[in-house]
Amino acid sequence: FLLSFAVPLALAGQSPAIKEPLQNLKESINDILEAKDKKEKPPLENQLNLLKQTFELSIAEANEITEKIGSLANLDAEAENFKAEILGQFSDFTKYYGAALENIRSMEQGITEEEIRKLALEFKKWREETYLPSFEKAKDFILIYQTKNALITTENRYNKISDVLQKLKNALSKKGRVEGLEGQLKKTGILIEEGFDLNREAEDIFWLSTSSPSHLSIQDLVGKSFEKIRSVYQIFIEMSNTVRKLLK
Repeated sequence: FLLSFAVPLALAGQSPAIKEPLQNLKESINDILEAKDKKEKPPLENQLNLLKQTFELSIAEANEITEKIGSLANLDAEAENFKAEILGQFSDFTKYYGAALENIRSMEQGITEEEIRKLALEFKKWREETYLPSFEKAKDFILIYQTKNALITTENRYNKISDVLQKLKNALSKKGRVEGLEGQLKKTGILIEEGFDLNREAEDIFWLSTSSPSHLSIQDLVGKSFEKIRSVYQIFIEMSNTVRKLLK
């Protein structure tokens, strides 16, 4: 009657299939860079394969962010402009990774350890200075607007449930129980508004910051907003169980 749904999203982030291997490979890049000073070095073929795999996974990471940003809806003009801008940036990033990977493949025959080390150093420098600032901002953008869309969906369901409860109140004699449901519904309305407030605060930090926004502050605010949504859906489930009993 009232619901058969789960919380509508998981918070943004890399999928484990990409994030964990990529972190390991970033550590391997550091190993390549430090190998020059070590007595026991990874075989040349292993170093080359690690470098290629790093670029392959980096392409997958950029594509995942592009897909998530492309799927965002209900954006205002400012957010739509940023969406177009960041999609353009990530298109360039993917092209960079692809060209770098092709360059590595073209050099496979006869590549030296020093050349591998130089490529690894260039990749690390470019990623830290060019890619990661945009990547972190893109993640914040996804977090904020995924959660905002989830709040809109939750509010729409709240309104539908409110209409159903009014019909139940008129149809059933156990009005005291229905009034109890109304109290629960009122609580969900407050939680939804609190969720919107937290999300708006995260938006303000994102748009008003003159430098890179505080990722941890945004992540914390959006996380609290998302917890409000979880609490709302938990109450919806409790209300659904009560209504089923009323209708027996």
